[in-house]
Amino acid sequence: MPGDLIGAFRIVREHSRGGMAIVYLAERADGEFNQRVALKWMQQDSNDHLAARLFEREREYVASLEHPNIAHLLDGGREQDGAMWFAMEWVDGLPIDHYCQLNRCDLATRVGFVIALCEAIGSAHAKLLLHRDIKPANVLVTARGHVKLLDFGVAQMLGQDDPILARALTLAFASPEQIAGDPLGITSDVYQLGVLLGVLLDLAPVLRTLSNTLHASSDPATSAASPSRRETDVEAENSGARSSASARVTTASMIRHSPSWPKLPTDLRAIIAKAIADNPQQRYVSAEALRADLQRFLAQQPVSARADRWHYRASCFLRRHLIATTLAVLGFCAISVLGWRVWVERDIARHEAEQARLEAERARASVDFVRELLNWSKPDAHKGRAVSVDEALKYAVDQLESTLKDQPRARGELSLLFSNVYHGRKEFERALMLAENAYSLLEADPLTDTIMRARVSVRLAMALRDQLQRDRSIEMAKRTLALLETIVPSQAQVSVLNDKEVARLALAAYHIWAMRLVQQGETERAAQIVASGLAYAEHNNFGLDASVVPPVWRDSEALLSLEYLKVQILEMQGEFRQAGVLRKTLLSRYERSMGLDDPDTGVVRGAQINSYVQSGDLQAARALAKTQLASAAKVWGKDHPQYARSLYQSAAIAREEQDYEKARTDLRAAIEIGIAAGEDGKVNLRIQYEALAVVEEDAGDFYAAEAALRNALRPDLILAARSPNLGAGRLKLARVLMRLKRFDEVPEMLAQARMEMRTVNAKHARWAILYELTADLAVHEAESTADALKRQSSIASARENYQLAIDQLQHAQTNSRESDQKRNQDKLAAIGS
Repeated sequence: MPGDLIGAFRIVREHSRGGMAIVYLAERADGEFNQRVALKWMQQDSNDHLAARLFEREREYVASLEHPNIAHLLDGGREQDGAMWFAMEWVDGLPIDHYCQLNRCDLATRVGFVIALCEAIGSAHAKLLLHRDIKPANVLVTARGHVKLLDFGVAQMLGQDDPILARALTLAFASPEQIAGDPLGITSDVYQLGVLLGVLLDLAPVLRTLSNTLHASSDPATSAASPSRRETDVEAENSGARSSASARVTTASMIRHSPSWPKLPTDLRAIIAKAIADNPQQRYVSAEALRADLQRFLAQQPVSARADRWHYRASCFLRRHLIATTLAVLGFCAISVLGWRVWVERDIARHEAEQARLEAERARASVDFVRELLNWSKPDAHKGRAVSVDEALKYAVDQLESTLKDQPRARGELSLLFSNVYHGRKEFERALMLAENAYSLLEADPLTDTIMRARVSVRLAMALRDQLQRDRSIEMAKRTLALLETIVPSQAQVSVLNDKEVARLALAAYHIWAMRLVQQGETERAAQIVASGLAYAEHNNFGLDASVVPPVWRDSEALLSLEYLKVQILEMQGEFRQAGVLRKTLLSRYERSMGLDDPDTGVVRGAQINSYVQSGDLQAARALAKTQLASAAKVWGKDHPQYARSLYQSAAIAREEQDYEKARTDLRAAIEIGIAAGEDGKVNLRIQYEALAVVEEDAGDFYAAEAALRNALRPDLILAARSPNLGAGRLKLARVLMRLKRFDEVPEMLAQARMEMRTVNAKHARWAILYELTADLAVHEAESTADALKRQSSIASARENYQLAIDQLQHAQTNSRESDQKRNQDKLAAIGS
């Protein structure tokens, strides 16, 4: 547990676990100096002698290695009960394939990583040690681009013949002789280096999937060890893995037959083909030989993997001396160029004149459109009646196609403008229609500049908000970032406003990308994207020095939105205390920068109200809720779903004050508003029905609570919600069914809740609720059976689950932790009595 001492180290938290071992983040506890380590612990309840044998070997082998690209051993030992452990350096990095994808590394960088890895493997080979398991999960790259090789758990000495050890492998990266169970040499590791290089160059992306299928470890993005790999790799022999001759053909041929294979430079194809040859004698004789050839490739020198012919050496010479050769050719062609230079300049002038003419026509068409809209909106055109904003917007959108049919670019830019307006009005369907129209028009126009393409991409990404559209939304956000990377950073002659627009679009893209991942339940990945966005903001001087950075940059809407999403992710991960501190600071920044009545300020204020309610500060919650209701009514009106959200929070306060009638009234009014609003109102109906159910349950009307929960679990409401249900509604329904004594319906409801909770953070208090309900059901089963054996089994199950709930609440961050613990302890004591 956190705080326990192992040797000279204190456990900070668990990083990952498997059947054989657990890896913890630990820190030095003897006060000599500060040091963070990855502490790998052999589980005491493991009776797998093979796993213990591999664990001992890994510790011995790693202790013998010393290379800057190999994670080195710091300490190790054995506890009094015989449990083994060892501590390695903590590598804060990503798996090498994930790092290359996230940072969009170029070919030279990816090859350079493999060169560094060859040096590390060569160092191990010099100690007569084969790694045997080179794959992306075992190679991390730090933020500074430093490669670290991990996991010597299935390594073996050269010439070693161990039938048990031979069964430990990762099938997708194993060499043909490794799969066949033949004796291994250095060329087996060379084969795996070649396959890894193929994966980094996206020649066989499916190999990552195959590797994960045989490798059950958690994502080692920030650790120097991966404990849960050994038990699955050892079992790679089942299902015919060892005997399948097609497996080795598939691994090598998959790379050589990749659609991207012909696009690689010829020399690099020859190097990879030689490294992954089926016959070990046809491969490079050592990792050093592979490294040398890769370095020659980067230096544009002849490589040993290709035949040594004069024309090949000549082509390499020309590539190495490209500048000198090019200058010679250019000098020869200079006289010819002068002959047609005048013609080219005349053509450019004509082209620029035509561009200026088209821009002038577009500007005139836009002015005419606005003039027509203003004339139409005059009272005398409507018998003295003033035209509403809704009417004017609808008329403008309807006129786009007919009035600007010959000006697709102007029509696209105005469609983008109106999409932003409708999104701000929370009319999402019309906003999406206009965003799609703007994207198709501006993408088809070759004159559309990069910033405009980025604007329309991020607008479409935001508009694609439904669950079935989230993958496309993420792709649009990624496309925005890719477009912005092509813009050259501003020089002195480029305006600061242009830089600000680029930064705003980039932060908006990061926010949308992470938000969609959160909505899909990928919380950990979303946290990484938020961190990347905030790092981008810091790199671009957002929020750093108030004397240098203007407030409009420091507290921009895009940056505030990204920081607020970080708060939401922290809450999903169970870090409520840290989230609360950040949220309170954010609210004051929102109010100062965006204004008291801004919709985004209202969202953050609503979250602060929830925080006050959860902490029991009802007086502060009530004061803030009064401001929230007044602001929502002023901005949206009392028939808008945004006002319904404020009623929902008012009901939460009333429920805490046990004013159930007011809570019912507010929630039912919120639900009626949502139903009347159609699709736009469905977004929050699920949580409003769940809240009504809790109020009815507290008031003792269990039938009304069940009806509300059945509504909350309707598929259309779950689909429309912005975030996944994650079992909360089904746990509430299971509790209500128990109170209605309909115990036969409870097991299925708990099973469905457990399935939905697969992505819920391990520290979340919701797991304790599941354990407690499971135990309550077991107590009922024990009380309702006459069979002594069944009764004994049910009581044992109840006791186990009550204890699990108590243990879970030890580290769960929830305000009711102490009362929840006492309730479970009392129930556990009641079973014993």
